[in-house]
Amino acid sequence: MERPSKEAAALRAEVVRLRVELQEAEARLRAATAGHQGWQRVLHGPRYHTFCLEPSEDAWRLLGVARSTPLPSFLQTKQAARALDEAAQSRQVVTFTSAVTDGEAQQRGAAAADTMLRVRLEPVLQEGDVRWLVGAAHPALPSTGDGSPHAALSELGGESTEVMDLLPDAVTIVTTSHEVVYVNAACTRLLGAEAPEAVVGRSVWAFIHPDDLPTVLAHLNADDRSRPVQYRIRRLDGEERIVETVMVPILHDGQPAMLSTARDMSHQHHMRRALTNTQDLFHHIFEAVPAALVLVRTDDGVCVDANAAFAELTGRSRNEVIGTRLERCDFWQEPDVVQRSQREAREEAPVAPTYFHLRRPDGDPRVAIGTFEAVDLRGQPHALGVLLDITEGERTRRQLLQISKAVESMSDAVALLDPEGRVTYQNNAFTKLLGFDTATLNKAHGGPSARIADEQTQASVRAAMNEGRSWRGDLELQIADGATVPVALRADSVRDSNDTVIGLVWILSDVSERRAVEQQLITAKERAEEASRIKSAILTNITHEVRTPLTVILGFTSMMRKGINTKYERFVDLIERSGKRLLLTLDSMLDLAQLEAGTLELSPEPVDLVEVAHSVIDTLQPIAQQKGIDLRLRTTQETLPVYQDHRMLVRVLHNLLDNGLKFTSDGHVEVTLRRSDDGATVYLIVEDTGVGIDPSFANRIFDEFSQESSGLERSYQGSGLGLTVSRRLIERVGGRIHVDSNKGEGTTFHVTLPADIRPLVQGHQ
Repeated sequence: MERPSKEAAALRAEVVRLRVELQEAEARLRAATAGHQGWQRVLHGPRYHTFCLEPSEDAWRLLGVARSTPLPSFLQTKQAARALDEAAQSRQVVTFTSAVTDGEAQQRGAAAADTMLRVRLEPVLQEGDVRWLVGAAHPALPSTGDGSPHAALSELGGESTEVMDLLPDAVTIVTTSHEVVYVNAACTRLLGAEAPEAVVGRSVWAFIHPDDLPTVLAHLNADDRSRPVQYRIRRLDGEERIVETVMVPILHDGQPAMLSTARDMSHQHHMRRALTNTQDLFHHIFEAVPAALVLVRTDDGVCVDANAAFAELTGRSRNEVIGTRLERCDFWQEPDVVQRSQREAREEAPVAPTYFHLRRPDGDPRVAIGTFEAVDLRGQPHALGVLLDITEGERTRRQLLQISKAVESMSDAVALLDPEGRVTYQNNAFTKLLGFDTATLNKAHGGPSARIADEQTQASVRAAMNEGRSWRGDLELQIADGATVPVALRADSVRDSNDTVIGLVWILSDVSERRAVEQQLITAKERAEEASRIKSAILTNITHEVRTPLTVILGFTSMMRKGINTKYERFVDLIERSGKRLLLTLDSMLDLAQLEAGTLELSPEPVDLVEVAHSVIDTLQPIAQQKGIDLRLRTTQETLPVYQDHRMLVRVLHNLLDNGLKFTSDGHVEVTLRRSDDGATVYLIVEDTGVGIDPSFANRIFDEFSQESSGLERSYQGSGLGLTVSRRLIERVGGRIHVDSNKGEGTTFHVTLPADIRPLVQGHQ
């Protein structure tokens, strides 16, 4: 065996000496930081002294320790503070030298001994911001006697490099300052580089995903780094990969370094994730499929799994079903059908859909259709039952049967058409109306739309059918004997769940009788309108013809008072009162005729409602005094200006006060005036303490010529037109009137009027 050369022996001795010195330096660093137990483990590993800082609210904190733990002493100096700020601001690597006080020496009361450290800070960016500051702290190694650096291991030789490039795993050597000094061919490919030079010299943190830095640092600082660690890396092209790495501390060029071998686990990771997703997908399908699924062992018929749909179908929870023999469950109405289906599946006999009748614990009957199929699960024979709940379908079928019978008994003609307009079903009434059966109507005439007599109407109906729109209207339909019948057609489209037109519904109603009735109503309406016009004309003419001589009579009564004998004055008074009553009746009849004919014109003008009330009260005051009644006005306003028809206001107020005086024998008749808060409405209230109104007559009080007492039993005089005219005048100007009264307790009329009727008048022009 060839003995090693003297140079090789000297080199090995130097390596041993360097390792001893490195261990001694590490021991000094551990002793110097013995008083900082909170961060000691994070800071120190057997060979690789690396730490990570993250920004806190007011300073930097050491990752991996409690927030209350202070930074190590060599990071609390002013020089360290400046270096931290500089690294964060410049986003460049910063190196400085600091000292750690020997805590053990201080505890023994000895003089402080400082251990000098070389500290390197490297910022790690994420989305343009500093995410971490990765640091490395190493004791300053003693120099050799001549001031030259320690002897170092040689660079990897050419043969070693070739061997490294043949390895399938990625090999990397990183210095304690985080610089990559060597990568083999596999690592070059893994990082997406064309040559090692694109990687060597760069920081290793540039290739590690920022979110996985804590994982890598925790592994570096662990006592046992023999186990592999998985983390994400970023290639030069930005693609992310998952690697599994084993790290070993070494000496490279006489300095501590880290050699790592990495294996690309992305494919395995994706395969595991795909497998997990596939299993999740099958589980999701098993649970989410609308059919009820149940899995049964073939040898003993015990249920091993069931989905939620099966639990819903049977009314039993999965836990109640799993572990029991399926055919023995109490929800089957025919257990032998279930047992036979499982046996056919076990014998792999031809499978045909089977009806299963169930009854849930709540008494709800269910019907399902399904099969049991033989399946192999983990090498064991099983039977998979697939059941579809058709209970609603059965109910729908029965309902459709009932609907069909109901449609057949309808008097209206009903037909179902396909999208092309051909009849697929028609009831007896439809056949009887048109005189065609379905086959003849489709083959000879192309459907019912071809029997529409009017071409324009036929085109309109067909356009609506083609566009899937509804159609309503009357039309003439030509029937089998050539005659036409008037019908009302209701045509609607039938759509599926995708809103696609799948058919049409026609409902035909024979409107011959309705048209005859409508014509009779039109004729009656025309006659009534003509009679109303004649009545209005007669009332207008009579009123004018009577009013003119009556005005003359009333004019002469004032002259008769001057020279007439006193004993005849009461006759003059009687003539005057009777004449005024007749004139008031004629005015009411004239107003009513004009209102019915729509010829009563409004004349808006500025009116003081308080002044109008005083003038009407003054006119009626003699009657009130004669009966001993207190006729008064109550209002908080001296004036109440409105834009109204003066004549209308006088007439309405006069009619209401005259009505109150007529039916009041003692007490008072009071007028109240007020305005709404917004000024747009005025309120006129007339209250009396008279005989009141019976509730049975209250709803007819505003009818024409209507009085509570009539005929020979009338207790009060009057035409019965005053309240009728008053209500129509009030409504003509956009107002309202209603009455509150109880028999024997008096009556109150409430009138609401707009303060300005000019917009109303302009709207009628």
